[in-house]
Amino acid sequence: MGVEAEGWIELARSMITEFGRDTPVTFTRKVVGEYETSALGRPAGTPVTYTVVSAPINFKLRELDGVTITSGEKILYIPGRDTSANLVEPRIGDTVALEKVYRVLEVIPFETESVNCAYALKIGA
Repeated sequence: MGVEAEGWIELARSMITEFGRDTPVTFTRKVVGEYETSALGRPAGTPVTYTVVSAPINFKLRELDGVTITSGEKILYIPGRDTSANLVEPRIGDTVALEKVYRVLEVIPFETESVNCAYALKIGA
């Protein structure tokens, strides 16, 4: 990863920190294990978590169409690194607790070189 990519990641993180929430949020991803014939299913694995600074934005009333955007959904901006400086890659289905628990419905990366410097996540119940 080049110096330029690091600069973009830092810019995204600083803007999200300045205009976003006062406290970081933690995402959780459920992990399932390999199929076990004796249990006839997949056992739950250890969940993956990552903590990031974030900036949640409500959709405007005129944007709610009831099909692609429904009431209660938000856009959540996060940087490409967590609070421990590790690269993050959010996925559809990850959950995050704001004023309630939301699920990631869509992931829109902001790319630079081969690294995503930030993400816009569509989240909803």
